Amino acid sequence: MPSPSAKIIRLWPLLILLILAGNTALAFWSMRRISENEQLLDRVHELIETTTEAMKMLTDAETGERGFVITGEDSFVVPYEESVHGISRVLDRLEGLLADNPGQRARLEQLKQRIDRKMEHLAAVIQTRREQGFEAASMMIRRAYGKREMDAIRAIVAEMRGEEEALLRRRAETTRGAYATAVFTNLLGAFASVVLIGLLYVAASRGVAERVRARSLEDADRRKDEFLAILAHEQRNPLAAIQAAIDSIRAHRAGDQALQHPMGVIEQQVHQLSRLVEDLLDTSRIARGKLVLRKEVLDISSPIAAAVEMTRSMIQKQAQRIDVLASDVPLLVDGDRARLTQVFSNLLSNASRYSPPGHKITISATREAGEAVVRVQDEGRGIAREMLPRIFDLYTQEDRNVANPSSGLGIGLAVVRRIVEMLGGSVQARSEGPGSGSEFTVRLPLCPADAQEQVRVQEPEQAAEPANRPSRILLADDCVDFTELFGMLLKSRGHIVEVAHDGAKAVETARSFHPDVVLLDLDLPTLDGYEVAARLRGHPESSEALLVALSGRTIEERVNSGNESRFDYHLTKPVRFSLIEEVLSRRRSPPIA
Repeated sequence: MPSPSAKIIRLWPLLILLILAGNTALAFWSMRRISENEQLLDRVHELIETTTEAMKMLTDAETGERGFVITGEDSFVVPYEESVHGISRVLDRLEGLLADNPGQRARLEQLKQRIDRKMEHLAAVIQTRREQGFEAASMMIRRAYGKREMDAIRAIVAEMRGEEEALLRRRAETTRGAYATAVFTNLLGAFASVVLIGLLYVAASRGVAERVRARSLEDADRRKDEFLAILAHEQRNPLAAIQAAIDSIRAHRAGDQALQHPMGVIEQQVHQLSRLVEDLLDTSRIARGKLVLRKEVLDISSPIAAAVEMTRSMIQKQAQRIDVLASDVPLLVDGDRARLTQVFSNLLSNASRYSPPGHKITISATREAGEAVVRVQDEGRGIAREMLPRIFDLYTQEDRNVANPSSGLGIGLAVVRRIVEMLGGSVQARSEGPGSGSEFTVRLPLCPADAQEQVRVQEPEQAAEPANRPSRILLADDCVDFTELFGMLLKSRGHIVEVAHDGAKAVETARSFHPDVVLLDLDLPTLDGYEVAARLRGHPESSEALLVALSGRTIEERVNSGNESRFDYHLTKPVRFSLIEEVLSRRRSPPIA
């Protein structure tokens, strides 16, 4: 059986902790009292300053009144008028300072009444001087009514100050006691802390390895995020050049049917690589809680149509058919247009990937119990029942087989679920099992009834200018292949094009070229795109130019930079030439994503 001394040895760390807890409580109480007293001191000083300001205003008003009575000049009335306008503000400030003191509030009410009478008397004297002359006004002053009111005001102010100063003296005594208590408790706490530090040393040394390991994991995670960001940027530049090459071939060989199929395949793969990069980045953003949404009131049919258009070539390649069953009425949601397009395109891509050629894919939108409900149905291979609860988990695949090139990475559905949940909705998967197809249902809350009217009363979009109107275009990008191909396309449309491959050259060229439009990469050498944009906006030769950012940066990176507002449009690479043509046809209209 342990001896009493052994029990004490085991209990003394607990005793020290109790002492520290008590010390902390006493120190907190002492510091709170000291803080309260400091606040009271500040309040007393502010009250004294405020009452002094009130007395000065009254004195200035009285001085102005006397000057006007003697001289009859209106300039002497100015101090009176300024006091009339300022005295109510001062009294309101006093009322705020004395909100928790009933006695002082009663004095303040008396003070307000006296000041009102004083100001009325001053006004009456001024009016008498204007209408009846110097003698009548002087007679009113000699009756000393105003002096009696002023003496009463001074007496009330003195009582108010006296009350505050007495309270301050009482608090000073409390402060001294609280200070003594704080000193004692700090000394006691210091002693107990020294003892406790010795106990914690052993435990802390044991935790060093765990902390080092955790820090290493954090550094590895940070390096992974940095790698993904660099990967995205480095992937988008060559993808942009490939997309420009596709657009160039189609523009110059539009009638060559032999090229249409290979061009479609290349463009589909560019789209697939772009979506893969976005999904990888979104996975990292979701893990860090930094996925950004740009909400607006929109009809759910808009992102559905965009998603159908994005996946149409993939579906057609599989000889599949897509049916779009739109709602008869607008289904307005508070959503992110780009992210919802990503959600529906991911679901449609999955439906196409896991459906045999020749089968049908259906996407429908309906209204159910205050929600916009979008269903994506396919006749594909279905989902095993045991997989349904985990189908939206990150990196989850029903058939993880490296020999199956269509199996994907298992991140698209995880991104879908996170985006939908951030928009206040839900997503569910349903399937009767292998070979029976599947159905994915997205539910989003509808906007309130007045949202329809809000959308209806918005001003109509500015009329687009003709797309083929020639423009002077400065194309600034450090990717030579991209600028050559894109420049050729722009020139083929009749535009006058100048090219720059670094930021300094872009600024220099703009001064002599006087561009109407600047297509500007953000990651230029010498000067980045944001600095170039700032300088272009500051020069008269380019201040009114349409600035379009062509960037490999994500929405999140652009928002965090704080400089996105310098651009009229911001487009993420790879950019289709048709989108550039749309931008050129919509000069100064609201930016598109």
